[in-house]
Amino acid sequence: MPIRYLTPRPQVVEALEWTGDNFAEVVTFGSSWGFTAVDNGDGTITTTGVCCAGNNLPVGTWLVANRAQTPTSAEVEDQYQDLPSTGAPYEYGVTTTSTP
Repeated sequence: MPIRYLTPRPQVVEALEWTGDNFAEVVTFGSSWGFTAVDNGDGTITTTGVCCAGNNLPVGTWLVANRAQTPTSAEVEDQYQDLPSTGAPYEYGVTTTSTP
């Protein structure tokens, strides 16, 4: 039987970017995931709760539902992959190789 190389499928998570203009969306997202948000009035928000906790979060901060702390945009780009808007999991291929 050939050796198969597999990679685990990542967990699909919900995330929302704070754009500075979507505070109502942030509040709705927070109520779904157990955190609250306060608009600081200076373009930043403060979030508290079981996930997405952060103080004075600037525009461009991502609120990721399964993360305790808010990641930076660079961390989101490094650790996550955009999925279709339906949230359907990304399909991974399976690579096989023969053993001698």
